[in-house]
Amino acid sequence: MTIKEKKVYYCDFCKKHTLTSNSIMGHEKHCTLNPDRVCRVCDNKDDDCPMCKFSKIRISIKNGGEIPKEPFELEKEMKKYWEEQTEKEIENEIIYG
Repeated sequence: MTIKEKKVYYCDFCKKHTLTSNSIMGHEKHCTLNPDRVCRVCDNKDDDCPMCKFSKIRISIKNGGEIPKEPFELEKEMKKYWEEQTEKEIENEIIYG
C-alpha cells in the first residue's frame, strides 16, 4: 500500500479547492464572492455588467442580505449583455469606419 499526503488549497471566499496553489490563486482573483475581484467580462469598468451584478448579489447573500424576490438569470442576462455590446461595436464600426 502506498500512502501520499497532499496539500489542498482552498479559496478564501468560496468552497472551491484544488491541489495546486496557482490554480486557486487564479480562481480567487476572479471569484464572484471576492469583494475586490477583477471581472473577466468588463474588468470592473461597466456598472451594467451582469457578472458584476451577480457577484454583488452573491456577496450580499453571504453577508446576510436578502435573496432577491426576482431570480437573477445570469445566462439570460449575459446573452442580452453580449448582444448589446455587439450592437455598440457595429455602430462604432459604421460611424468611425
